[in-house]
Amino acid sequence: MEFLSDNIGDKLLESLRKSTEVFAAVAYFSPDQEILETLKSIPKLRLTISDDFIINNPYHLLELALKKHEIKVFNSGNIAKLHSKVFIGKLQNGKWWGMIGSANLTYGGLFSNKEACIWLNESYSDTIKRIKSWMDNLHEHAENQDWSLAKSIYDQHKSILPKIKGIKHHKFWVIKCRSGSKGVNYWQKFLSEKVVAIGWHDIKTNPNHLNETELIKELKHHYRYNSTKAVKQDIATIRQFSQGIQKGDKVIICNGYPAKSTANVYVYALAEIDGTFTYDEVSTWWKMKIPVKMHLIERYIPKHLIVNAINKESLMKTMHHIDSATYDRFREVINNEN
Repeated sequence: MEFLSDNIGDKLLESLRKSTEVFAAVAYFSPDQEILETLKSIPKLRLTISDDFIINNPYHLLELALKKHEIKVFNSGNIAKLHSKVFIGKLQNGKWWGMIGSANLTYGGLFSNKEACIWLNESYSDTIKRIKSWMDNLHEHAENQDWSLAKSIYDQHKSILPKIKGIKHHKFWVIKCRSGSKGVNYWQKFLSEKVVAIGWHDIKTNPNHLNETELIKELKHHYRYNSTKAVKQDIATIRQFSQGIQKGDKVIICNGYPAKSTANVYVYALAEIDGTFTYDEVSTWWKMKIPVKMHLIERYIPKHLIVNAINKESLMKTMHHIDSATYDRFREVINNEN
């Protein structure tokens, strides 16, 4: 059992991507693109939600339904309002996990609000079985939704919301500029073009113009994969970069590091997203780019300080999503190491 108050979204999304079955019962469902794409990639998903379509996004729910996922709505008029935030999943190795707490399937619930959850691993299998039984009963008493009615409620409320200018929920990211752990370092390209970028250079089409099936085919044509799951993890990263990053988001640009390394970590810059995703088809290096404004750091930082700040023993993925508190801790480390 583990108590979670930081990096709840990272922990959950990582487990969702490794799961073959997931069952969730949540009050509110309003995911960003990264959360939605992760849910869509799960082989089997069963979702029970409340009937609060002032908040719950029916358009995103329909996207899941089109993937043959099972979506049902618990009618608050029948018994009581559904207010749970419960997740359980089955990993590829057959082991189960669970998460119970305050976090809904929303960007705020997973990444920006002050939430708290309890994480259950496979050693709590009896408890997870009881949770599964409760969720089965809940889902049995839930109903199929009239999506035209849900969209009408959602659209009507959205149209009367006050237009508040200047209020945005920015996200925070860590992005590497090196191809693999020992590959080509593209920092000078980042710097000269004032961009952040990711690889998969052999893809010859803007990934936002490809659906999931087409993108899987494109990746498999150019790269060798051991499993479909690995392909979908790359797709999730590409979608996260091309659709999840927004103007004003903050980015840490640095080298990655494996868990066993003791070497200092080179930090290149702190950046702010200054535009939208572009597919640079004439680029001689990486093609997927986003313009940024940079504050140069360009120095080594002791690894243990980085690990303590961002709470990651390993930093080998192309990009990582972090919360605002983690970003602030990282900035404090940088300032203290001046």
